[in-house]
Amino acid sequence: MATTPVKDKNMLRICQIMNEDIGHLYASAIQYKQHASLLEGVFTQLEADLKEHADDDLQQAAWLTEKVSFYNEIPSITVAPIISATPSLVSLELLISDLITITNAVNRFRRHLAEITQMGVEFGSVRKFYEEMLDHEEEHLNSFKNFLSPYMKESDPAGDLDSSFTDTQIVDVVKLANIIRG
Repeated sequence: MATTPVKDKNMLRICQIMNEDIGHLYASAIQYKQHASLLEGVFTQLEADLKEHADDDLQQAAWLTEKVSFYNEIPSITVAPIISATPSLVSLELLISDLITITNAVNRFRRHLAEITQMGVEFGSVRKFYEEMLDHEEEHLNSFKNFLSPYMKESDPAGDLDSSFTDTQIVDVVKLANIIRG
């Protein structure tokens, strides 16, 4: 049985990475659009930020789709799981779920960027795009952290919850929702 050359294996892995991110970018765009529509008039600035971020995610997914096609692979149309609004979620909880989505994106982009970088210079345009996506997500994450920080401090007077959120921390929405509801 013939073995696949390293470059071909790397190209296939790059396409797998990009397809995974396409699915997550589609999901986050849907989630952000839904949450923005529910936040109308409540958190006006974040509503606008969510709409803009959804549009950015769709543009990033489109670029990745074109790149997967360029490598003669089939772009994904599979949407990753979405944290959808329910009647029991209040506005702040929607934003917390968006914070989780952004935190997960930052962590995923960091992992993928490290893997792409190890594969070499022939994937330089993909690496550069991932660097730009990571920078953009980190900016968005910081704005969310800054916005949510005062609310989390008010909701957690005993100090049981670290309101500063580390980039690698997985936040439990149910725990936060219970703290917010009191």
